[in-house]
Amino acid sequence: MKSMKAVAVSLGLASVLFAPLGLADKHGAHTMVLPGDMKWVDTPSLPPGAKAAVLEGPMNEAVPFTVRLK
Repeated sequence: MKSMKAVAVSLGLASVLFAPLGLADKHGAHTMVLPGDMKWVDTPSLPPGAKAAVLEGPMNEAVPFTVRLK
């Protein structure tokens, strides 16, 4: 009974640890972007002086997106 539990725990850990490896093929390549290379724009919905740079995805659609704020 203990060996079955050990096998189940091992399989569970393996699926958690190695599942992200398969996801890398489905997404685009990783890209490094320096802050100076980003296009910073004023954001009217934030206090004056706040700027945003869109890193990924459109902000005007109901889909995931990534921004950096300063």
